[in-house]
Amino acid sequence: MLLAVLAWPAAANQIEKLRIAPAADKVRMVFDLNSQPDYSFTVDTSTKRLIIEFRDVTGQLFSVPRTAGSEKFLRSIHRSTLPNNMVRVEFLLADGVKPQLFSLAPQANYRHHRLVIDIKQGSLVAKNGASGNVTGKQLTASRNDEVPVTTLKTETIRKSESDLNGLQTVSPEKKIDRAVAGRIIHMSDLISKEELAAPDTSSSADESDDTPGIGKAVLSGHGGPFIVAIDAGHGGKDPGAIGPGNTYEKTVTLAIARQLARLINAQLGMQAVMTRSRDHFVELDERSAIARRKNARLLISIHADSGPSNTVQGASVWILSAKRVNKEMNKLLDQQSKHTELLGGAGKVIAETEPNQYLAQTILDLSWDNSRSEGYDIGKRVLRRIGNVARLHKKRPEHASLAVLKAPDIPSLLIETGFISNPEEERLLASAQYQSQLAKAIFNGVLDYYGHSLPKAGGTLVKSTGKTLPATASIDSRKHVVKTGESLSGLAQQYGVSQRAIRDKNKLKSDNLLIGQVIVIPAS
Repeated sequence: MLLAVLAWPAAANQIEKLRIAPAADKVRMVFDLNSQPDYSFTVDTSTKRLIIEFRDVTGQLFSVPRTAGSEKFLRSIHRSTLPNNMVRVEFLLADGVKPQLFSLAPQANYRHHRLVIDIKQGSLVAKNGASGNVTGKQLTASRNDEVPVTTLKTETIRKSESDLNGLQTVSPEKKIDRAVAGRIIHMSDLISKEELAAPDTSSSADESDDTPGIGKAVLSGHGGPFIVAIDAGHGGKDPGAIGPGNTYEKTVTLAIARQLARLINAQLGMQAVMTRSRDHFVELDERSAIARRKNARLLISIHADSGPSNTVQGASVWILSAKRVNKEMNKLLDQQSKHTELLGGAGKVIAETEPNQYLAQTILDLSWDNSRSEGYDIGKRVLRRIGNVARLHKKRPEHASLAVLKAPDIPSLLIETGFISNPEEERLLASAQYQSQLAKAIFNGVLDYYGHSLPKAGGTLVKSTGKTLPATASIDSRKHVVKTGESLSGLAQQYGVSQRAIRDKNKLKSDNLLIGQVIVIPAS
């Protein structure tokens, strides 16, 4: 049986690339496009295929990435060109999985439109006699002479596309009503619904650091300074690791944390909060809770490592493992009183919707994906910077089950600044000069990721390189989050600009605005 949905049409387009990010519980694929995708997709349950056809595609054909690590969900990917500037992509699915599709508009720091495909465990069985809606229209046969596939037509899909701001979903065994689906798609603005960062073996991890990553940050719509929570590991009754020269980890981490906080507080548009500013003990759960109460957008936990021998050396960065994510998600789903504490709009969306376990799980999944995505990408940049002043134990962020990193709504890193069990690294870690170098490296790594979205000062945009760019080379820093009752005409009057200027700046196709939508206000 076939289930297909026709997507909202768009102008001529170019597919820049297809990225793939395998994870323990799914594989996520992302098409990067120059403009809103014009496509149709079909789920063929008899051959276990997901077929996507893009219309009005121009330019060089994208390359197909490796699928290593995705075998549990995906067998192969085939790409072919069709007449009339069409491109077909076929995904041969593994047994017992289902696809879910949604599209994302460009964000403040990610210029591409994206079509995202998640393949998870589930059933492909179509329901409600969908074959009765067949119109007779068929997908065009490709150059490889595949058998044409009958397409089903859903009359309401165009209105749904507009109402849901681009959401397309295939989930036959779990139907979500329009109100609930609408709240899910609003997460693209409320919680920065981004693609999961690639695990260590994925092809996307090989991309240049200068290229926007899968989890590129979105700073707009939060108002106030960009708050970074800095956690100095251990403290008080917990000394942490102790070096052969009797240097305490808790002392080193606090010194580096203080240096980092000073750098952040000196940066326009940023503010540091510390989970501890003196030698006292803070419970692990309380550390992420402090970050949430202070509305932190990033949590950095500073540590020093200890190895089985005194020759092990080097710094590393850790993010939360998928296994720990699943464990924490199940706990959080059972603790409904905790939902409203979530940042970035996730808690608000759950709280304002009728109780729905699937919705809550979807939102938490998106939120955790975004947090781990940003954490991975920031971690790569921090490691690159630390590598300029210290040896690296691991060249890429590693995944681990660490309690301090478990917040679903805050990108979190644990930075092992070196091995205090190594006499040479212990000597360095106890040095105020070396501590300052490490703090600067961490700070610059964070700025490499977020810096170009921070406020301008004196007509220039501060860059993490220490150089400046003319204001004309920067993005406009004025952002507005749409609230209940606001309109395009009202925003134009409020900011002293024309409605057309706002439409053009944000590439709006109509004057309709969505609650939670982030609007860039052009210069008046």
